[in-house]
Amino acid sequence: MSFPEYDLIQELKKASGKKREEVLHKYMKEHRIETEMLLKAALNPFVTYGIKKIPEFDCVDSDVAPMNSSAWGSSIYDLAQKLADRSLTGRAAIEAIQEHLSFCSQEQAEVSVAIIKKDLPGISAKTVNKVAPNMIPYFDVMLSHKYEEKRIKEWPASVEIKLDGVRCLAMVQFTVSGATVKFLSRTGKPINDFPAIRTSLYKWCKKLKDRAAFFSTLASSGFVIDGEIISKDNQFNTIVGETHKKENSEIAAELHAFEMFTLDEFLNGSGYMKNLYPQRRHRLEMAFKFYDARVDTLGNIEEFKEVVKLSRRYIVNSHDEIEHYYQTFRNKGFEGAIVKPNNFPYEKKRSFGWLKIKDRNTVDVEITGLQEGTGKFEGQLGALVVNFEGVTVNVGSGLTDELRESIWLDKDSHIGRLVEVEYHEVTPDKSLRHPRFIRFRDDKPVEDGVGV
Repeated sequence: MSFPEYDLIQELKKASGKKREEVLHKYMKEHRIETEMLLKAALNPFVTYGIKKIPEFDCVDSDVAPMNSSAWGSSIYDLAQKLADRSLTGRAAIEAIQEHLSFCSQEQAEVSVAIIKKDLPGISAKTVNKVAPNMIPYFDVMLSHKYEEKRIKEWPASVEIKLDGVRCLAMVQFTVSGATVKFLSRTGKPINDFPAIRTSLYKWCKKLKDRAAFFSTLASSGFVIDGEIISKDNQFNTIVGETHKKENSEIAAELHAFEMFTLDEFLNGSGYMKNLYPQRRHRLEMAFKFYDARVDTLGNIEEFKEVVKLSRRYIVNSHDEIEHYYQTFRNKGFEGAIVKPNNFPYEKKRSFGWLKIKDRNTVDVEITGLQEGTGKFEGQLGALVVNFEGVTVNVGSGLTDELRESIWLDKDSHIGRLVEVEYHEVTPDKSLRHPRFIRFRDDKPVEDGVGV
């Protein structure tokens, strides 16, 4: 029995880079209706199903015929709609999912789970829209360029600490009964729930609604906080692991806010928010004042006891002052600095409105192959083979013995993963000199491509 949705997922798992677009082109041509329905249900970032964990289920027995393709499609998309509009919640939702899956074959169940979990492997809305423009609503955020002095056209500018955590969009929507809070990744995918942060946001919601005269648009719809979730031990791997767990996180985490928008502003579809940085920052600071924060003698809002915190902002009037703050941040153990000129709106793309300063050259690249080692490393991983702007680079340094062994024992699962690589410089033939593995970047989508 032909099952194009399942076949599409299997081909996407095996493909990487431009090959994914070729796979989508083929299925959009040969199975357009089935492909469109699958992609829209699983990738639309503004449709969520409220299911954190798929319940245990049994597929149909091998001697019992599963649903045909038409019946399966009607069943899963009707179920998805009821989950999305919350006409099915709680125990009723769990039972409905179990009932649907009990009539599925193994292949049908795999696709159904991918839809409900909103987890199609190796594909994003951005990739889909390259093949079929405007099919999936974009969920983009502002990203930074590397700092260069020539990018600052006028003074003053602002400097903030670059935190080493996971980017998080906290989307708060006011309802008749209170509010809903969603934690979303930089690509709009749901990330793990942090109960303490959620509770803190609920408290903030109430205070903002009480200040309707100032936040009239916020009080009528909702707002979006753009920030970074960090663990209190300031360990990147700790927080990445927690955001990808299925259950609620119990670690001590904080959300540091550096941008705030009304829900309508964020969802306007224009690709940017017209207010310049000083206007946006002023509104964010006003919102935090309603959150019982105190203001210190320099005009910065002090860190308060809650777990949603305002990013520190420092006003600078020269490149020397920028360098001073960067060195100060590094001395305190932070990753670097973000410089924000005053004359930029919030753009949903990589923008010169945010300029990043780090202490080393690093790049995020996709693993395209694995090379066996020799000598001491025979029978283990010798080097990761990565794609740097079309050039194949072998990365053998920075890998522990344990990592070499574990990767080699499970080769297939590592192809297509994104890794951060440190390097000395880009060579004349466009390769990387002295590349060194730093860490996996499972918090970022491969579709973003090479990024500094």
